[in-house]
Amino acid sequence: MKATFLYLASMLTAVGALLVASGIESAVSGWAMLGYAFASLCLLMLALGLAGLGCCAEQPKKRRVHRAPENTVKPKSRRKAG
Repeated sequence: MKATFLYLASMLTAVGALLVASGIESAVSGWAMLGYAFASLCLLMLALGLAGLGCCAEQPKKRRVHRAPENTVKPKSRRKAG
């Protein structure tokens, strides 16, 4: 459910980035064009981040597997046989 919400938010943000980018055509000055371009790129980066979070939320949780203890049997003497 969480991944679906993040993917949906990512798609809506990407559509918003396209709408903001279409505002470049109606910009009056060069600074306004740069502002629209910067805002569009910021929204696109946010959309990519949300898509990445959705991908991470989709993966199953790692379960902690109980391992058998290692090196629990200690030799009585350190002498070598033979």
